[in-house]
Amino acid sequence: MDKNATPTAESGHDELLSRAKSRFLQSQEAEQDDFKQCEEVQAFIAGEQWPERMRREREDAGRPCLVLDHLTQYVRHVVNSGLLRDRDIRVMAMSGDADDEVAEILAGMERQIIQTSSAKIAYETALRHEVSVGWGYWRVKVQPVAGSKRGEQEIAIIKIKEPRMVFLDPFCDYPDGRDAKYCFVFTKLTTKEFEEQYPDAGECMSWSSVSKETIIPWTGKDSIILAEYYYYDGETLKWALCCPNKVLDEGIHHGNLIPIIRCVGEEFEHEGKQRKRGLINPSSMDAQRTYNYASSSFTENVALAPLAPWITAEGQIEQFGEEWSQAHRIPRPYLRYRPTTHQGQLVPPPQRAIPAGIPEGWQGMMQNIIQDTQMIMGVAQPNVLGTGGIPVQSGVGVQAQQEPGDVNTFHFIDHWHSAIEQTGRVILAMIPYVYTTEQVVKIIGADGVLETATLNPNLPQPVVKQIGQTLDGVEKVLSTSYNHMIGRYDVAISTGPSSATRKAEANKLMVAMVQADPTIMQKAPDLVVQSMDMAGADELADRLRKFLPPGVSEDDEAMVAQQLQQFAQENQQLKQQMAEMEKIILGEREKAQADLLQAQMKAEGDVIRERHKGEMKLLESQIGHEGALELASIKAQVELIKNERDNVVKLVLAQLQDNRQAQQMEQYDEQLERVDGDSAEPAEGGQS
Repeated sequence: MDKNATPTAESGHDELLSRAKSRFLQSQEAEQDDFKQCEEVQAFIAGEQWPERMRREREDAGRPCLVLDHLTQYVRHVVNSGLLRDRDIRVMAMSGDADDEVAEILAGMERQIIQTSSAKIAYETALRHEVSVGWGYWRVKVQPVAGSKRGEQEIAIIKIKEPRMVFLDPFCDYPDGRDAKYCFVFTKLTTKEFEEQYPDAGECMSWSSVSKETIIPWTGKDSIILAEYYYYDGETLKWALCCPNKVLDEGIHHGNLIPIIRCVGEEFEHEGKQRKRGLINPSSMDAQRTYNYASSSFTENVALAPLAPWITAEGQIEQFGEEWSQAHRIPRPYLRYRPTTHQGQLVPPPQRAIPAGIPEGWQGMMQNIIQDTQMIMGVAQPNVLGTGGIPVQSGVGVQAQQEPGDVNTFHFIDHWHSAIEQTGRVILAMIPYVYTTEQVVKIIGADGVLETATLNPNLPQPVVKQIGQTLDGVEKVLSTSYNHMIGRYDVAISTGPSSATRKAEANKLMVAMVQADPTIMQKAPDLVVQSMDMAGADELADRLRKFLPPGVSEDDEAMVAQQLQQFAQENQQLKQQMAEMEKIILGEREKAQADLLQAQMKAEGDVIRERHKGEMKLLESQIGHEGALELASIKAQVELIKNERDNVVKLVLAQLQDNRQAQQMEQYDEQLERVDGDSAEPAEGGQS
């Protein structure tokens, strides 16, 4: 295959391929915003929940980048709550020439198709996509019967594992796409696989090369994207397996409804476009990123919190330094130290300091983020996690807790059910094109029992019964055939208990009626046995019906049915009364649990206060001992200063005493000199 060649459109399909490329570009323009968001959500679910720049910076700095996903649990909750709801297809006769018996046969055929093709896998995959990214798909396909040598075909429901591999008419109004005018389903093949499957195809382009800004996922250089293109030619639905420049195969589809079913979560309008989103959207992803950042910062804060150090006196642990340096990492039965004295006082042994606490604001903020996430996604906390951690055991309590979240997310399940209903219409439209000859088919009744039915499209009437001999005025029906091509039928879906559940409930009611009125076993033992879920119940019911007394007639059966209905009404009233009593009991029990919780919190508070008192006393004791040592030291210093002061005073006094004596001697010498002077003056005057 020459990669440099410029492929041209195949002759005879120019108009088809031109319109297909135009619709492809139209759909791509309409879907590009949703596809971009879908890619982000899928990466987010896969664990890529940190912005690339921030993650790289934190990893380079050795800081944690935790991913504690809280969103997928809410997706699982909505998905599983939808799967727990049983769904049943009902077919209704919509025209005068249609027949209710044929409608039951068609409904049984649809149940059999849903069961044998494992449609629940397709339904679950699409519902998961709908709830998470905003929309999902599955398809209805006619395929050969495995192992059949007569070329028989069957209808199957198949999952579509990637919602971005489908381009549906962007101008359709219904969430299930029932009014779509065209649809593309893309398939990726490697170049080698394409050449092996289509050796005569020649040069073919890939749909990813039609536009430079393709939004089809999984594109690559050595791959080709093929398209199954469904479109209407007037009232006829056709299909074409094609590349942008060549039609590889084409034909008329079975039925007149596009076999691609879509289920949409939330729809909104933005800039003139119809947009879609699920529970995981930009708002909920921001809340999850905030939680990841808070949890990472909390973990980092705990990891980097300083370890409580040892307080020691100088000279106590220097001799055993290696043991003490490893005391935070290696548990030891004992730690050695050298007793030390200070000024004759024994210094206490080494002790740990009070460790630094972890701020409580982190935990409160993380809890608030979880609540914000639940509010954004519309899933209330009682619906998922219980009421404040207090378990609720009563059925009424559980139902009361489930109600807020189920109401907020019910549109996901409702749109999903609408898509399943449209699936029934697609199958109903395919049946006349697949079952075109007289044949016996397997059907599943409303009670879940596998039966057989004969289809014959050549019959002049919808139902033809072959009557055998008439005994005692009763006609015996030998066989019944049905013409499924006469009349118009439509599909509706009913939700609630499954057929097996309804049968079990009916059996419980009948057993309760027999216990209340044992004569019912004499009047209608066949009905009681037929309601039992056990092997051979139908055969035993038929045998008991033959032994009914002649007095049991249709009127008696009607009376039994009336009694059963009356008993069901009384049972419903009793259930309502029990529900009211459960509400009262629930309120009293929750009040008692609240009182018990308050008492526990008070007891825990008392324990914490006593522990704090002990810690304060220990701290005061440590402070008192250290204060005594410091006081002794101060006293010694004061005594030393006092002695030094006394010595200085003595020296000063001695010096003062010497100075005083010297001064007195000088004064005494001066007096002696004055006395000597006075005695010498008369001799010099010459007195006689």
